[in-house]
Amino acid sequence: MTRPVALFDSPLAALVPDPQGARMYGNVDNRMDVNLGVRHYLVAVAVPTELFTFMLEVARVPVETRVHIAIDAVDEFFVFSLLAGDSLYDMWVYSEKSLPAWILNKNYRVSGG
Repeated sequence: MTRPVALFDSPLAALVPDPQGARMYGNVDNRMDVNLGVRHYLVAVAVPTELFTFMLEVARVPVETRVHIAIDAVDEFFVFSLLAGDSLYDMWVYSEKSLPAWILNKNYRVSGG
């Protein structure tokens, strides 16, 4: 399969769980949608500061625009994306081996199955 196209060749930052759970980081909802085809759930992510730099300097996302983050399975890859209003940014791609394992762990889910 062909690797999906994304803005960055590798992750800008590590995705780690937020020990405080679901919350807002300014205008970014830290509940990341994980879409694995037939399975869908949310996990709480400690939103990396690098995303705010991207939103401010590159995407020019207004601070009043609500932002959502997601991981979507595409063939054997996982695309990390950012949705700011009506603008979708496919940020980077994980392989099955490089996807942080905690994202698939049921203990980190804040909703869904």
